[in-house]
Amino acid sequence: MDSESTMRGVVSEVSWALTKYAEKEGWKNEDYWIYYYTNTDWSYVDFIYVSRRFNPGEERLNYETVWKYLLDYFRENQEVLRYVSLVVMSKSQVDQGGLYSIAPKFHEFREFWTLTPVADH
Repeated sequence: MDSESTMRGVVSEVSWALTKYAEKEGWKNEDYWIYYYTNTDWSYVDFIYVSRRFNPGEERLNYETVWKYLLDYFRENQEVLRYVSLVVMSKSQVDQGGLYSIAPKFHEFREFWTLTPVADH
């Protein structure tokens, strides 16, 4: 199996699920961010899910709530989650920087869907 295409599929599917979670919670696009880093050598994708709506003092509860949602969302295909590690943070934590900074190797999921115009020939 092509690891790169598998990882792209994981990014797409899990990011879509996290987007559906935000919609279920009634969040607007500017309330949350999805960051990902793919490691095709080790076949995993790190996700960082950030929201203004997460309480900074309830990291464990925020994580458990989102992870339970993903388990339910992928109940028919939990193999997808085999490739996933997840960190859930509040926007205020990320704004503090330092330990809570988003490393430069991460890409924002919205960038994943950016389309580049094709020039006419």
